[in-house]
Amino acid sequence: MFLKEYLPNQTQRKWFYFVMSVLFLFYPYILVDAVLPFFKSDILQYFVFSILLFSINIFKSKRANLPIAFWLVVTIMVIGSMVSFFVSGSKFYYHRLIYMFCSVNLIMIVQKQIGLVNFYRVYNRWILIMAALGVFGFLIAFVGVKPFFEFEALNDGRTVSSWIITFTKLDDFPVGSFIRYSGFFDEPGAIGYWGMFTLAINRLFIKDLKLEKILLVLLLFTFSMGFISQAIFFVAFFYLIRGGGRNKIIMGIILSILVVGVIATKNTQYSMIYDSTIGRFEEASKATEFMEGTTREFNTQLTKEEWERSPIWGIGWKIDGPSLSDNAYETLAHDGIVGTVYLYFPYILLLYLGIKRRDIDVIGVTIFCALAIFHRPIHANLLTYFIFYSLPAMYAMKTNLAVKNDNI
Repeated sequence: MFLKEYLPNQTQRKWFYFVMSVLFLFYPYILVDAVLPFFKSDILQYFVFSILLFSINIFKSKRANLPIAFWLVVTIMVIGSMVSFFVSGSKFYYHRLIYMFCSVNLIMIVQKQIGLVNFYRVYNRWILIMAALGVFGFLIAFVGVKPFFEFEALNDGRTVSSWIITFTKLDDFPVGSFIRYSGFFDEPGAIGYWGMFTLAINRLFIKDLKLEKILLVLLLFTFSMGFISQAIFFVAFFYLIRGGGRNKIIMGIILSILVVGVIATKNTQYSMIYDSTIGRFEEASKATEFMEGTTREFNTQLTKEEWERSPIWGIGWKIDGPSLSDNAYETLAHDGIVGTVYLYFPYILLLYLGIKRRDIDVIGVTIFCALAIFHRPIHANLLTYFIFYSLPAMYAMKTNLAVKNDNI
């Protein structure tokens, strides 16, 4: 089993199970909503887990040995959040700071007990398995297998349908025919988003090209316009521009088969596949304004108007305010230009280091990840900060910036 292959030590495996259990308990994973609906990932749970993780770190004598780049990112984001709190007075920033504190402690545990790259070698396989199960779920739903049970999502109250091996929020799609799988996350776009980080981490630190190619194809079945846009950039940059002749041919054949297959469903009983992929791009291409013709058109315009009210600091976060989520102006509207800079500082630092060291891979990966801003900006949750902090830490250790570590 790959777990023993990458983590041969039993203690490492136990710590991996512990860390994954913590991540499963919180959004964006949807498992808790189905199994433990009474467990809501609110501020109290995060606070309790923060204390727990902090205590574990105190009583473990082994040093985490994390690089200066990691602590620089954490410091900038924490100070920035504190400043935003004083400017806006929103209690949301308390939540954000506790999320950050919890993520930092979790990373310290991982680095002490497993090693960050070793952890992601296994974690990436988990994402691959989830995507494979999702595609299988898509296929059995396509031939008429109905969901085994349904439940209400705690974060938005929408109905989640489960085929055990994958979940989805059906919304506009007929039950038992066409679905967009979401794995064990809250919605289809989410697994595309977290799969994006898997592709980025794999490309920079693990370089398993087989996993990369398979995952790229599997995630296309989320029918997420945002992920498909990013995947086009990823393939163009790493395969068509920088890849070798063999990789170009293989990827070209795979993509050609997929495109021809999608086009073949147009004006048939399976036209939902075409409408959810190429059809969405056709609608967007007719737009005269940004995001016009997409499902986020109204929300994007509203968010832009809110940002224009307070461009420097943003309007803050209000529980009873309008929904300003999942579009390019979300972070700008809530946190302003200042907040957007410190929240995306991990990308800024990676891009700076990539340019300074002439590392084309890190430049390409940073741009690839940053493109998610247009459809799924940074959200305050445990997994987001865990990955955001991991990226500069692993890159700094890989390139021997400020610290050397045997786990890399």
